[in-house]
Amino acid sequence: MQDLGTLIPDPFNPGNFLGDSRAVDINDAGQIVGSSDTAGGSKHAFLFDPALGIIRDLGSLVAGPPDQSRATSINNNGDIVGVSAQLDPSGGQVEKAFLLPAGSQSMTDPGR
Repeated sequence: MQDLGTLIPDPFNPGNFLGDSRAVDINDAGQIVGSSDTAGGSKHAFLFDPALGIIRDLGSLVAGPPDQSRATSINNNGDIVGVSAQLDPSGGQVEKAFLLPAGSQSMTDPGR
């Protein structure tokens, strides 16, 4: 078992992390996706790539609160899917599926 850390580095203990994280899927390359607490108080989808040895914040479909997201699966190409908070036309919070194609820096709503 390996501790992947979280998206909150401990400023007083380099190499340690604060908050919670949860891994939910792994592909044949060892890339892991899940969700983690963030320093801003949200939970965001993450990607852990063993080649880099770091956990990457994948963000969400909205720039500000509510900016919750969670990755649910990664395929062997590195494409990631999951769920993110988004605002509907009336400003209400809804959950939408997201796709983050391998090599892309931002998730998209495949329903748009």
